[in-house]
Amino acid sequence: DIRLPEQLRNIIPIVASSTPSKKISSAIKGAEIYPKCKVGEGVVESFDKKSYQYQLDDCFHVLSSETQHDNEYAVLAKESNGKKEMKFFVSGSKLTVEPSEQYTESRKEYDIEFDGERIELERNEKKELRTRGQGHYCKLWRSADDVIVVETPYSRVVYDGKTIEIENTRLTHSELKGLCGNNNQDKRDETVTAQGCSIKSSQAAALSFRVQSRSCSALSQQQQQIQQQQQQQKCKTIKAQQQQQKKTVK
Repeated sequence: DIRLPEQLRNIIPIVASSTPSKKISSAIKGAEIYPKCKVGEGVVESFDKKSYQYQLDDCFHVLSSETQHDNEYAVLAKESNGKKEMKFFVSGSKLTVEPSEQYTESRKEYDIEFDGERIELERNEKKELRTRGQGHYCKLWRSADDVIVVETPYSRVVYDGKTIEIENTRLTHSELKGLCGNNNQDKRDETVTAQGCSIKSSQAAALSFRVQSRSCSALSQQQQQIQQQQQQQKCKTIKAQQQQQKKTVK
C-alpha cells in the first residue's frame, strides 16, 4: 500500500534498504529523483527542464507555490543590483533571506528573518524553525562556502545570493504554479499564467507571476506591450485546449 513517486513507476519492484531514495534513482536512471528548477542570470529552467529567458527585477516573483491550499507554501524572489532576495511562506510562517550590506564575493553575508525575528547563522551551522501551523518546520543550513540551504516539507532550496535552485521534494501529487512550472513532466504546458491561462509567450506567463507593489519599478515599454497583448487574448485553460484537440482529432 505504499505509493511510489511517479518517477519510479518504471522501476518496480524496489526492495527497501537503507540507501537514500535519491541514490537509488541516480544508480538506476542516472538522474536525481527530485525535479529541480534553476533561476540564474536571466534564464529560468523549469522543473520539467524547459529553459526560457527571463530577468527578475526589483519586484517579487512567485517561483513556485502549492495551489491546493491558500498560503500553505510559496517561494518568491526578486533581484536588484545583481543580487537576489528570497521570501518563503510555509504553513503560516514567513522566512526572508537576502544578501546583507556586507555581502562580497569572498565573504557572503546574509540577513535572515523568520516571522519577524532575526536569525543568526554561522558557517557550518544548522537551525530548525517550527512554523505556526500544522507542526511543520523550516531547516536552515549555511555551508563552509557560504551557501544557504532551506529545507521545508515541500522543497529544498540552495541559494548563494545570485543563483537559486529549487528541488521539489514533495512526492505526493500537488499542483504547482510559478516561474518554475507545474512539475507534471510535460514541457508543452509550461507557459501557463497565474490565472491558469495557456499562452505561447514565456515572457507573458512569467510577468503574470510578478507581484506588484509600491516598491516595484515600472515595467519597460516592451514588457507593458507583452502584458497588454496577453490580457487581450481570450483565456484558454490547458483542460479546454485538450478537449478542443480531442474534438479536432475526431
